[in-house]
Amino acid sequence: MKKCILKVLAGLPCLGLCSEAVLGIGGNLSLSEPAVAFAGNFFSVDWSSPKCIGLEEPDASGTVKYQLKMADEATVDVAATVSQGVNGDLLLSYLFTPQVEIEINGFFVGCTIPVQQMAGGRWAVDNLKGDFPRELGNAHLLGGASRELRLEWPGQPQGELAIVFDAPSAVMIQDNRKWDSESYSIRLGSAGRKKYAAGVPFKIAFKLLAGNRVNLTFDRHQVLQAGPDWAEIANEKDIEPGSALDFSGMGFVDGPAGKYGWLKAVGPNFEFEGQPGVAQRFYGVNFCFSACFPSAEQADMLAERLVRLGYNSVRIHHHDSLCVQ
Repeated sequence: MKKCILKVLAGLPCLGLCSEAVLGIGGNLSLSEPAVAFAGNFFSVDWSSPKCIGLEEPDASGTVKYQLKMADEATVDVAATVSQGVNGDLLLSYLFTPQVEIEINGFFVGCTIPVQQMAGGRWAVDNLKGDFPRELGNAHLLGGASRELRLEWPGQPQGELAIVFDAPSAVMIQDNRKWDSESYSIRLGSAGRKKYAAGVPFKIAFKLLAGNRVNLTFDRHQVLQAGPDWAEIANEKDIEPGSALDFSGMGFVDGPAGKYGWLKAVGPNFEFEGQPGVAQRFYGVNFCFSACFPSAEQADMLAERLVRLGYNSVRIHHHDSLCVQ
């Protein structure tokens, strides 16, 4: 098994990484301070991103399984595992296993940081130092093999990260404004175009430590059940006339439609030709596809419900495919 080991040191004075970390579907690990999220991914040979499918919640052991699927259907199975260390640190592992032989621009663990958040910040690798420029210059800020990477967010007392590799490993920092995206990208792990054999896993593992304890939680579906804390309420679509939920008396409905003539744009407002000088407001919903063609009975029911909700307009949308053969 090929491995690329990353570690974030806690030995630096007062790193103060964050107080919360959340592992969600797709193996995304979101940190609260500094605000950054790590995820495992890759690029195809034409630099397109795969589609993330088969998303699952983290299991009891902190493992999330998903798949990265390319346009040509080539699929990579991914298992991302995050666990709480004994000293408030986090242990992370991303395992990429191609189902078939693929040629890509390398697996990596990366993050994207908004320019507004990071411009003026600093980076350092081994004996090199640089900054995240406020204005676009060279798109490729850093590229090559390094043992250590430090990141410093500007104006944030707890905005530092330090990353060290067991062996020189690929580190890339890129200014995405070259491609019209207001962000910087950082990619750690493998780099360069190469082939990966079917069934042979490629592992990227690292440890996150901070001066303060990082509390790990898992983003899972929450199920609410009726009981002392939650009351079950029947979902009634019809509103009782005159009740507190009946908004038909707010003055937006004055039927039948068309009684005041054509609607016109007058300055910044809409006005009916039969009510000059009276600005009109419209609140409504979309009707799409088959909803644009209700039966007479359904139309009467919908009109009643929409009026009670305070709506006075409907947008007929995506109707073409069903009315044209």
